Amino acid sequence: MKNLLTLSIALLVFACLSAQEKSFPINSIGQLEYAETVDSKLTQGQLYSNAQEWIARTFGDYKSVIQFENKENGKLIIKGLSVLKTKAEFPNMVVTEKINYIITIECKDNKFRYKIDGVDIARKITIIFSDTPLDLKLDSPDKHLELIEGSKEDIIRYRKTLDSIKLLNSSLLKKKQIKENNAKAKEAEEDIASSLLSIKAEQDFFDEEYLIFNSIIISLKQAMNTDNTF
Repeated sequence: MKNLLTLSIALLVFACLSAQEKSFPINSIGQLEYAETVDSKLTQGQLYSNAQEWIARTFGDYKSVIQFENKENGKLIIKGLSVLKTKAEFPNMVVTEKINYIITIECKDNKFRYKIDGVDIARKITIIFSDTPLDLKLDSPDKHLELIEGSKEDIIRYRKTLDSIKLLNSSLLKKKQIKENNAKAKEAEEDIASSLLSIKAEQDFFDEEYLIFNSIIISLKQAMNTDNTF
């Protein structure tokens, strides 16, 4: 029990520190949105070609992701998809997420602008030996932090149950009462273990989503400012 409680404290501290180090930009209407205008030495045509090549290299099938393209105006809109699977090993359960998002790229001489918005996170929970998976929607990656906070509150409640049982004087209890308290203690320990897995899963998803969006931006900016003239 002591090792479990020590682990719970360590994981809670890690989750808090990790969340503090990362944040997602939110626009004026409370939705996730990355947007930036980047200076360049390239012409509109060069930037537009770079954007097309980046889309093909990043998402594989250009035609399947492109939603709009206008070479004259230098504008492209694509619909991206990333699939994640939690690293936390839930007993008899697999949790995956599909992240849909829209990337808009606008090119002009000596500058380009990108925007990532329209983020939609669909979670599927597949339980072994069950034919019906559970489908859930998350408003934004910040929802993971809310779920982490909920699990932290659950752990505090379960720990209080364990502490109250520990304070009981077993010598004053009947065998039936001792048995019932042992069962309650075991249930509380299992609930703590389950909450710890939930925290790890939510933190994993949060971290991976943060990495996905930032990797997309870094890759796009590098590709856009590449001078392919030879």
